[in-house]
This record gives sequence, structure tokens and C-alpha cells, in this order.
Amino acid sequence: MPKVMAPSVMPRLIWAMAVTWSFVWGATSCASLPAPAETWPLAPAVAFDPHRELTQSVLIERDKEQLRLVGRLQLDDRGLVMVAFTPLGQRLFTIEYTPQGLVLDRSVALPETVDLIQVLGDLQLVYWPIADLEDAFGPDWVIQESDGGRRLLHRGRLVGEVRHIGPRRIEIHALARRYVIRIETLTAGEGN
Repeated sequence: MPKVMAPSVMPRLIWAMAVTWSFVWGATSCASLPAPAETWPLAPAVAFDPHRELTQSVLIERDKEQLRLVGRLQLDDRGLVMVAFTPLGQRLFTIEYTPQGLVLDRSVALPETVDLIQVLGDLQLVYWPIADLEDAFGPDWVIQESDGGRRLLHRGRLVGEVRHIGPRRIEIHALARRYVIRIETLTAGEGN
């Protein structure tokens, strides 16, 4: 028998879903057909050592709109697994990238215009070893690395940037796609 929500909960749930839906739809509809320079290539899957399990608060900002997610990111010897949820706990997508291949699983609540390959590309820019990125990107792409983060240039034009704001905060600036992702690590576990 299905659960029935209390009437006072239902308006908040509908409002939260509408806000989430409107942001995801509005923020991604323009990005559904990116120009080649706006989407960087993917590097092959890698094994991570040490293993890390991260729970992260993710804030995506674009054109004065915001979307808040909770992400569970696992980086281990099998590769990468990311599961993203709304703050209400509804799963939006799962990305699994291992040497055996790429598996994308999206919720029906996530519009088709959200490109999970771009999400994986953003994650790679943050977490992948620089040598693996350089090998995959080719001569038109340059990755500059410093203590403060990474910069990605395509034919001399800055298209992406990762900034380490502190030990638990990262910002991803996808300049060509006009959005910023602010990530705060809430819990982190390491081990083998």
C-alpha cells in the first residue's frame, strides 16, 4: 500500500520539485548542443590509490539560478562511481566509469538535456591524474596545473578552471558553458 503524505508536506515537496526541475531544464537546455570547444574529451578510466569515498554538497549556479545536490563519490581501484541526489533524497543519476566501460543511469526526473558525459568531464578535470588528461586531450588542449587548481585551454582560449578554495572546497568554472559548480566535501574516507 503506498504511503500518503501529510497535506502540509505536499506543497513543500511540489515546490522543491518544481524549483529543481525548472533549474535543471533552464540551465541545461542551452547546453544540449555544445560547440566542440565547449566539451572537452574524456580520458580513459583510471584506478585510484588511495581509495576515497566522499559525500559532497554540490551547488550549481548558472544565470542567477541555483541547484543544490548531494553527491556520493567513490574513487577506487575499479574507477569512479558517482550518485547524485536532490536534497530531498531523490536519486537523479549514477555514473560508473571503470576500465570495463561507462555506465550511465539517469532518473526519469532528470531531463534528457542534462549531459552526463559533461558531468564526467568535470569530475575528470578535478580528480584525474594530469598525465592521463594530457594524453587523452591531444594537441589543441593545454592543461595548466598549480597549487590552486587547474586551467583548461582549447586553442589558447580558457574553457574550464578548477579552483581549490580550501581543503574541503572546490569550484569548477565551465566558462564556455557559463556555469559554476561549488563543491564542499562533507565527509571523506580513505583507504585501500
